[in-house]
Amino acid sequence: MQIEAMGGVLAVDGPGFSWYNPTQWRGRTFLTEGLNLLVNKEAEGIMSDMTLAQRYLALRLFDIGAVQFGEFTLKMHEKNPDAPKSPIFFNFRTPDNPKPGPLTDEVLELVGKVLYSRALKEGLSYDHIAGIPNAGGPLAEAFFRAEGVGIGAHIPLSFKKLQEGDKRRIGEMIGDNFTDNDQVMLIDDLITEADTKFEAIRETEKAGLVVNEVLVLLDREQGGRQQLETRGYHLIAIYQLSDLLGYFVFAGLIDQTMADKVTTYIKTNS
Repeated sequence: MQIEAMGGVLAVDGPGFSWYNPTQWRGRTFLTEGLNLLVNKEAEGIMSDMTLAQRYLALRLFDIGAVQFGEFTLKMHEKNPDAPKSPIFFNFRTPDNPKPGPLTDEVLELVGKVLYSRALKEGLSYDHIAGIPNAGGPLAEAFFRAEGVGIGAHIPLSFKKLQEGDKRRIGEMIGDNFTDNDQVMLIDDLITEADTKFEAIRETEKAGLVVNEVLVLLDREQGGRQQLETRGYHLIAIYQLSDLLGYFVFAGLIDQTMADKVTTYIKTNS
């Protein structure tokens, strides 16, 4: 991947990627400080497994308010309401979600490209993709657009969404453009525990399909990966929460005290 400055605008280009970023980023001059955050050798050590595009996306997610700090109730609190509130919250939803989020069209497309690039790198094999509702649907659509229209593109499958009182659950898979034993890769925004993933897996398998991989943007490192892998499903995550915290500290977006607070919470609630 190459970085090239053109006319006061930073262009980040590479296989499957092409976008432009304003010269101003969080009040800084991106061509100096912002560029340093992407290619600095210290960053290589902090996020050694992260591509340049993944680092750039991490900065954009923080910039649009998709990463929040405070006290938050998560889906895991539905079954464990007395659990400590989370000091960090990730809102990877689009504005049209029933619970609206900050993902702009631009950032959503970047997410799709990063997810697709990772699938290529991992050599994942699948006949279909399916976004886990609600947050995963737009990500699967963005993944499909990143693939490009053609023989190799996978039109996303979808699930019915059922409301039971004040709780929602995932319903049966919609459509008939698949055959028994086709392989489906599930896509979602993040994983904390694996309950929602198992709901989607159950409905996918009831339709006669096979799930091997679940692809997410973030692993909060609170047990979801282990729960999936114990039952034979492979999780691929673009980011580990601990890696993101380290990068945000390096970038000056949060201080070490906040990172330590989140880390302590994760270790005691996973």
